[in-house]
Amino acid sequence: MSDIEDIKQKASELANSIAEHPVAVHYFSLLQKMNEDEEALQLLSHMVEHGKKLNQKMEAGEIDIEKDPVSIELREALINKPIVKEFITAQNEYLGLIKEIMEILHKRLNP
Repeated sequence: MSDIEDIKQKASELANSIAEHPVAVHYFSLLQKMNEDEEALQLLSHMVEHGKKLNQKMEAGEIDIEKDPVSIELREALINKPIVKEFITAQNEYLGLIKEIMEILHKRLNP
């Protein structure tokens, strides 16, 4: 096996290990459920868009998030659609795992 093939094989093994990790299994399970729930996808999309607008307004000191009517509406929607909140949490955990792996690679490749 050539050096490059050996590296590819090890990368494939790493990918399999990540895919089998409980954090990844949970995330991909919720991702599938989210993709099957149009209402949840719309809520998530609305939250992302509103979050972008809020960040801009907060940086400019133009908004109090506790009194923002759209933020209040979204918080209430999350209560009625808990899968979205669970998905966001699982996504953050999964991305945290990937980030830790990338940091290990970066440190090793850039001593």
